[in-house]
Parts: sequence; structure tokens; C-alpha cells
Amino acid sequence: MEEKKTKWLNNIGIHSQVIGGVSNLILSILKIYVGLFTNCISILSDGYNNMCDVIGNVGGAIGIYVSKKKPTKAYPHGYGRVEEIVSLLLFIVFTIVGGLFVYNSVERLFFHPPTNFAWWSFIALCVTVVVKIALFFMYGVAYKKDPSPVLKANKLDSLMDAVVTLMTVLGYLASAYSAYPIDPIIGIIVGTMIVVSMMKSLIKTFVSLIGSEEPYETLKTALETHNINAEIVSVTNYGRKIEGVITINRELTEEESTLLSQENIVVKTVIIPNKEEKNYDESKKAC
Repeated sequence: MEEKKTKWLNNIGIHSQVIGGVSNLILSILKIYVGLFTNCISILSDGYNNMCDVIGNVGGAIGIYVSKKKPTKAYPHGYGRVEEIVSLLLFIVFTIVGGLFVYNSVERLFFHPPTNFAWWSFIALCVTVVVKIALFFMYGVAYKKDPSPVLKANKLDSLMDAVVTLMTVLGYLASAYSAYPIDPIIGIIVGTMIVVSMMKSLIKTFVSLIGSEEPYETLKTALETHNINAEIVSVTNYGRKIEGVITINRELTEEESTLLSQENIVVKTVIIPNKEEKNYDESKKAC
């Protein structure tokens, strides 16, 4: 029983992608059906957005699986950066979806046929908001157990989707009591929110791929936290782990090395004697 639990936790990232993929597929089919039935562009666009999430979950599962493969001679530091590449592709897809959302909504703003309101569809959409919030918390739990950038992207996307669907539901309800084109206006607002949020995440992931100061700051914080007085020479980001070269006047203790490895940090040390030892050695040689 304990072995099965450990195996589940080790693969929690992939399991969360499967659960998320199935959930998003059901949500997508439901929203597309409701969107076609009600003639509501914002609901229909939200359904297509969830279909893109399904593709994202498939890509995410592949990315997490590959990143956990053991290092080889060709790739001695593993495949951790695959996850960042997958995250970058996911953010690009989500940004495009948001842009299409805005485009379709602007088009509907000038040509807005009436929507067909039905209480059953309103209740169904409210349930989808709850499901997206549940997925947000599920990805959050998974991210704590397996700090993958893919899960972080899924978590952010689920929260955004919950907000998007909530605004869509409110717009849908308002359209039943108003002749104004509320549906496309909500669509423009929601689409713009998606584009802005995803663009920020896209840029951050891209900067991380080409090299940012974040790994350096992570190593610096870890050294300060564990009271290791050392100078950082270089830092390399391998996705799931950070490798740093430091200068220090002593060997790291086994406890210090273990604490750093728990934070996925590998350190190579260059021993430099302190001034007192250096002066003593020089005076000894002079004698």
C-alpha cells in the first residue's frame, strides 16, 4: 500500500495531466454544445479554449515524462529543460486562443444576433466554474509535490479559465435581460485578460530559457539560508536542478550538501584557503 502511494506521488504530475485532460475534454464538449444551442459567442469561445487545454495537458504529460528520464551520456544533466520548452509552447497556444477570442468578439460586436437563454445551460456553466476552481487547487497540490513549470502553467491557466467562465456566465445572464450586445463586450474583456496574462508568462518563460538571474538568486538565497559563506562563480539552470560553482575556504559538510540537494541544487566547490592560513603557509615556506 505504501509502495503504491509512493509511486503515485512520484508520478503525480502525469496523473494530474490525465485528470485535467479528461476534465477539460468534458468541459469543452459541454460548452461548445451550450454555445451552439444559445448562439453565444463567448460560451463557444470558452469551449474552444478548453479544447486547447486538452492539447496542453497531453503536451504537459509528455513534457513531465521526458523530463524525468534518467540522464544519458548524450544528456548527462537530464531532460529537465524540456518542461520549460513545453510551458513556452503552452503559453503561445493560450495567447493565440485569447487573441482569437478577442477577434471573434469584436466581429460579433458589429453583428450580434440574439442569444437564446435557458436556465439549464446557466446552471451547467456555473458547475464548470466550480470544476475549474477544483482543477486549480489540484494543480496547486501537484506543484507542491512536483515543482514542474508545466504544472505551474496549468495552475495559472485554470485560475484564468475560472475567471473567464465566470464573466461569461454573468454576461450570458445579463444578455437575457438586455438588448445591448453584452456578450461580445464580455468576450473582448475576457480575451484581453487572457492575452495579457499569458504574454507575461510567455516572456518570463522565454527569459528563463535564454538565461535569467533567477537561478543565481535561488543559489544565493540557499547559501544564505544554510549559513554557507561562499562566493558564487557560475550558475547553470538545468530545469529541475541548478548546478553552481562556488569558492569557499573549506569543504561542505554532508548535512549542507544534503540540504542543498533537497532544493535541487548541486554545488561544485573550489577550495580557497583564508588569509590567515595562506600567510601561515607562506611564512612556513620562508623558514
